[in-house]
Amino acid sequence: ALADPMGRGAGDILDDIYSFGASLAVMLRTEDPMKGVSDDKIIDHKIEKGSYAALLGKQRLSGGLLELLRGMLYDDPAQRWNIEDLEAWQDGRRLSPKQSPKRARATRPIMFNNNKYTQAELLAKDLHLDVDEASKLITNGDLDQWIERAIEEKTVKIRLEQALKSISSYERGNHFSDRSVVTVAHALFIDNCIQYRNVNFVPAGFGKYLTHAYLEKMDLEPFVEVIKYSFLTPIMRESRSSERGTLVTNFDNARSTIKQKTMNSGLERCLYLMNPESPCLSPILDKYYVRTSVDMMNAFENICEKADKSTVLFDRHIISFLSIKDRQNIDPYLSDLSSTHAQERAIGQLKVLATMQKRLDLKGYPAIAKWVLNSFGSVFDRFHDSKKREVLKKRAEKMVVEGSLTGLASIFDGDNLYVEDVSDFFQAVKHYNSLVKEQNLIKNELKKGNKYGQNTGRQIASVISMVISFLVMLVTVYNIFSVGS
Repeated sequence: ALADPMGRGAGDILDDIYSFGASLAVMLRTEDPMKGVSDDKIIDHKIEKGSYAALLGKQRLSGGLLELLRGMLYDDPAQRWNIEDLEAWQDGRRLSPKQSPKRARATRPIMFNNNKYTQAELLAKDLHLDVDEASKLITNGDLDQWIERAIEEKTVKIRLEQALKSISSYERGNHFSDRSVVTVAHALFIDNCIQYRNVNFVPAGFGKYLTHAYLEKMDLEPFVEVIKYSFLTPIMRESRSSERGTLVTNFDNARSTIKQKTMNSGLERCLYLMNPESPCLSPILDKYYVRTSVDMMNAFENICEKADKSTVLFDRHIISFLSIKDRQNIDPYLSDLSSTHAQERAIGQLKVLATMQKRLDLKGYPAIAKWVLNSFGSVFDRFHDSKKREVLKKRAEKMVVEGSLTGLASIFDGDNLYVEDVSDFFQAVKHYNSLVKEQNLIKNELKKGNKYGQNTGRQIASVISMVISFLVMLVTVYNIFSVGS
């Protein structure tokens, strides 16, 4: 009741049983003890007296009904009746539920916000109403002294000591007082919700509340601070929720990722980490309701059917969403997606899409394939061999017709494709440089005018003369021997 509606978390069967019990109590009572009382005061009565006494007042009920309602309206969920208990009661067995324990009352009141308080739980509920005054109560020792001298409950004293020790390690500034008040309020009232800078929630409801705040364009700074600072960790560890272990892990992971600047980090990732049921909130998908990777591929196909060269398919939301849903689809290619080189980003996008098509065993997506090919100008330009470019384009166009993203990716897969192209390119450059060098030598010789080629001509003439002389000698010798014979 203290939490905002979107910050209450997912209900379970024990919440349903409580609601059913409250409905029965309202129908069975002959008068309303809360008539004319504000909602806030009704909550005060529930905290002070317990839900059963607050809803039924002095109403007298028969033994069976009294037992049933006490069991269903027990404020501690761990002690509340479950389905098995209700079935046992229906079968006639008597379970004798405990009465809600009475809250410890102080021997003298403490003043806060112009009101007197004699119960630590009621004070804790209202501390957020004036954070400055609450902070003074904490720092000047008045609260500690009141708990020590006026309230005889050791568990509250121990929790307050631990809370004050935790506060001493908090980083100053950045709403230090707000964080301190939350910590102390929990120490005084362990079942209190988190009331931080007008954001009221139970830890299990934080994820859905964050999603709601993002969609409604609320101020997200308080949510970011809740994630960024660790003041909730001890509160969650003491929580009675069965999900406390998962909650601590999720908040720790969110705290780590919100400080990072990579494509799959920041507040976008926190949205999907803290609320796995959230659809993808990317502006690219604002006309679609995408909850799974398959939904996203189908949305992409529809978008690409009307796409132009300026269409973008990947942003921080989409990358974070896919990373949370199935990190194997996208995390191996994050370096490519965040590259400053257009061709590497294009290849990274194709690898993600192809991996999703293969791992999810999806049909052909010709529109997505066409979009990929249209974005591959920088990839084809990477190849120096114009003939190779044309061959690759023809193979890629065939894959586009089939809608095969995996086939398209296989064309550009492997380093040999680029290594061979670079090797051939350097060989061609080397050959070209030798031709240029030869051309420059000829030009230099031509500049010499009439003397151009004389040295070479003399050398050639000498060689020819030697060859002719040798031939003449051979002919002469042959004739001499012929005449002699």
